[in-house]
Amino acid sequence: MERNRYIGLVAAGLLVAAAACGEKKRAENGVITDTSTAAAPTVPAAAESAAAPGSSAPATAPVVAGAPVTVANSPQYGSYLADGQGRALYLFTADKPGASSCTGACATAWPPYVAQQGAPGAGSAGVQASMLSSLQRPDGKTQVVYNQHPLYYFQKDTGPGRTTGQDVHAFGGEWYLVTPQGEKLEKGAGGGQS
Repeated sequence: MERNRYIGLVAAGLLVAAAACGEKKRAENGVITDTSTAAAPTVPAAAESAAAPGSSAPATAPVVAGAPVTVANSPQYGSYLADGQGRALYLFTADKPGASSCTGACATAWPPYVAQQGAPGAGSAGVQASMLSSLQRPDGKTQVVYNQHPLYYFQKDTGPGRTTGQDVHAFGGEWYLVTPQGEKLEKGAGGGQS
């Protein structure tokens, strides 16, 4: 009796494992055919996984392959650069042209906008593809650069259309939204949308 119960538990475990590995169906000729796909669908991963201390929100938004740069608009600031999901992108005045000086705690608060694969790409009208480039960060990730300004998110921006990082003074420099012309956006200084 105990042996039958053991065999039943093992069989149930194997059925659960088989279901988790992929759906199977029996063909008309009695051959079992695997109908699962060879690879799981690709889900964009976060650009950086670290969140700011004490924060429950992710530090960055997911980025798609190629890291598209788009133009977003707000009544307060007008046109500014954003990622493919509409999250605001910033420049840091302490950076040198084409080089990032934001690492460690800075990169936790201001996560770099990184490409998961391939080169960054223009995702909408108004983005000048000739201004797009990239740089290699110390951790090996590829950060998107626009007009020689490395691009960053702001950890406190909770979603598309948020611009709470505009004209913030932190980590030895100032943070600004970026215009489609590749310059810091200064109008509307003093805080973004909440």
